[in-house]
Amino acid sequence: MTLRKKIIDAAYTLFCEKGYQKTSVNSIIEKACTSKGGFYHHFKTKEEVVEVIAYDFVVALDQRYKDKQVEKTKTVYEQINGIIQEANTYRESMITSWPGIAKMFSFPGSTIIIQSTSIQFEKITAKAYHSLFLQGIAENLFATPYPKQTARLFAREMIHIYSSMTQVMLSDDLKTYDEFVASLEFTENILNNALGLAEHKILVKDEALRYLSYVKDNYKMR
Repeated sequence: MTLRKKIIDAAYTLFCEKGYQKTSVNSIIEKACTSKGGFYHHFKTKEEVVEVIAYDFVVALDQRYKDKQVEKTKTVYEQINGIIQEANTYRESMITSWPGIAKMFSFPGSTIIIQSTSIQFEKITAKAYHSLFLQGIAENLFATPYPKQTARLFAREMIHIYSSMTQVMLSDDLKTYDEFVASLEFTENILNNALGLAEHKILVKDEALRYLSYVKDNYKMR
């Protein structure tokens, strides 16, 4: 393991345990078994370490997307649905880390990092969809003159759906839930229509509700 990776791992552990503001550079140095020179050779500030950790989340999901796209034995519909499922599987794998990650991002200025990370997530998700939309067009399964724009729109809609899910997760109000389900149906309908599909092949609603149920069952216990 490189010194840079040791510093990142040490910082991530401390940020999640103590929070960003209560974690000093000296404590990171001590945990990483390095020196000030070693730390500042790789990072200018603690905030820069957080930026790298956030970007690593993006890289990890991007790799999962790529792994799904090489599953050539599956239809393009299955691959797209697999991308949707893989994003949720990644979120689920981190559910025990959510409280710690919240501590890590609880400092003035963290909003900028979160927004930047969200933009990166949107870009890699749109790229994955775009590749599969082109494949579907080549196979005469999709009919759209705007595959790139459709991919970007879908990526934005998916990020919006999962951002708004927190409110649904914390609410017992039936109206809030019904409105969320309606937004899922709308997104699914828009995407399938945009791809020229008379029958819904890209399944947004069922997977999103499965994920919501999983989070409700597993996160509230913590």
